[in-house]
Amino acid sequence: MSPHPLAPPDAKSRLAPWVEGLLLAMIVLVVVSMGGQAVRTSYHGYLHTTLGESVLRDGLLPENPYHAEAPLRYYTLYPTLGVLLGRLGMGALWGFAVLNLLAALLLGPALDALGRRLSLSFWARRLAFMGMVVGFNGFGYYFVGDGAVPVDGAQPLLILREFTQLGDIAWDARLQSFLPKLCNVSSFALALPFALAALAQLLGALEHPQRKLRLQAGGLLGLATAINPLVGLHTGLLFAVMVLYHMQQGKVWKQVLLEWVPSAVLAVFIAIPFLMPLLQAAPAGAPEQSPQFPLAGDGAIWNLLGPLAALVVLSIPAWWRWPRQTRLFVAAAIGFAVVMSFLELPWDNQYKFPRVAGIFLALPLGMALVPNQPLRSMGKGALAWMVVGVVSLFAMVPTTYRTVEVYAAWTDADLLPLSEVHAGRIVLKESDALRSFPPAVAEAERALAPSVVLLMHPRHPVASGAGMGASGNRLAPVLHHSLFVDTPQIHNQEQPDLRRRLDLVTSLWECRDWSRKGVGTREMDRVASLDEIRLMMAGRGIAILSLEGDAGSHSFFMAAGGELRAQENGVTLWWFAPLQATVAD
Repeated sequence: MSPHPLAPPDAKSRLAPWVEGLLLAMIVLVVVSMGGQAVRTSYHGYLHTTLGESVLRDGLLPENPYHAEAPLRYYTLYPTLGVLLGRLGMGALWGFAVLNLLAALLLGPALDALGRRLSLSFWARRLAFMGMVVGFNGFGYYFVGDGAVPVDGAQPLLILREFTQLGDIAWDARLQSFLPKLCNVSSFALALPFALAALAQLLGALEHPQRKLRLQAGGLLGLATAINPLVGLHTGLLFAVMVLYHMQQGKVWKQVLLEWVPSAVLAVFIAIPFLMPLLQAAPAGAPEQSPQFPLAGDGAIWNLLGPLAALVVLSIPAWWRWPRQTRLFVAAAIGFAVVMSFLELPWDNQYKFPRVAGIFLALPLGMALVPNQPLRSMGKGALAWMVVGVVSLFAMVPTTYRTVEVYAAWTDADLLPLSEVHAGRIVLKESDALRSFPPAVAEAERALAPSVVLLMHPRHPVASGAGMGASGNRLAPVLHHSLFVDTPQIHNQEQPDLRRRLDLVTSLWECRDWSRKGVGTREMDRVASLDEIRLMMAGRGIAILSLEGDAGSHSFFMAAGGELRAQENGVTLWWFAPLQATVAD
């Protein structure tokens, strides 16, 4: 890091990173526009929309909208921002797309600011940005064999899966290139620029102690953590390492700690309201098996070696050119990401950390390819390495181009029921609404008391659909009440009573357990199942969304004391009073 205060950047240095960010944002805009609703929904769009709606309905500690009576144990800032943007008129799915555009735009200035603190030259910072965008699994395009490839328009994850396979080895199929995180609905991309900017301010504050820089660093750290706590955890560890290292450089440790306490408090103050759900106790009892990603590859080692190989090789010369403190910072950033890649998280979400390592490897790559010296004074070896590196970077462009091409062709929008927007909320298209949630029924559901719990068949039309278990109940974003249960997905998989609830709900319509497999299936009494559900939700009204065509359901719900609240096009909404209620809802 520079031993003297950084000189104010000239006009070229100020403009270049914004141009980079703008170009990246334009690529993302092309993808989310051409790919349309399929890309904007991607794998988690309905989930995040449902969570954001729950926060706006219930506050910062909402009930789990997919599992009534259970707290939502998830961070809430990102889904809330997407839904709030959508309320301006564009709908939540475009709201999340706008957040991705913002993330892409800010990545240029954020990485540039960190590069300047690490004394990278102007052109080294340009190549670092290029290396970050195209260098992650950069040669994946060249791994593709001659085997059958899914047709364009299929899920990008499946088309690009071959990018992550090299002979008999494979890494996580989501580690195709850097770009997908900016195209899918995900808080990860939005947290990155704030994390990089926080680290830039941290380094500046350590070199030139100023209260303003420390507070800026703390505020940005808090914002990054609130958006995505995994990114925040990695960034927070770097903060701790660098501050501790600084304490060893001759300063009194009490003075250093006192200087940074306000920054830490500010970070916690910003992040904690949106992380409070994560701090709630896990449900008691043995949970369902933690969900794992079905295309996880051959483990963390290959998740790191496969995507990062080119970046590692091209960055080698930088390590002996940097001063000790700079090497410590970059090595710690990469090292933490490597170690965290071996964690065991639901849906193998530790796969995100190789991406983080790739970002920090792009910085020494830029330094290695363009050392801080005039071109005419560079030795033949350095010039040769620079040429090889730049050529290699351009050879990685086809992988990113193919990623753009595949995402832009993702056109399964006909399978997506929530493809229209009304008053800033995504709504069902008419054909899907009529067969699953017609207007009269939807209005009756919205008019129920907020405490009412909603039941529907796990395979209710439109509500269930493909999505590799990542989209949840597809009616959930338009509902105004929590579901009694949903089929297993990321936000309810670990609930210990998940299978029991599924059995009970399936019994209401089919008199059997939820599992379709014959082994172990037993007949269940519908009356006993309904009584048990009402007892589990004691004190709360129960609403049941059903179809008149379901065998015997109409007469059963009527005989059980249900009140028919709405009926349209063969879809019915029944209401059952709380067991402990003394007056009608």
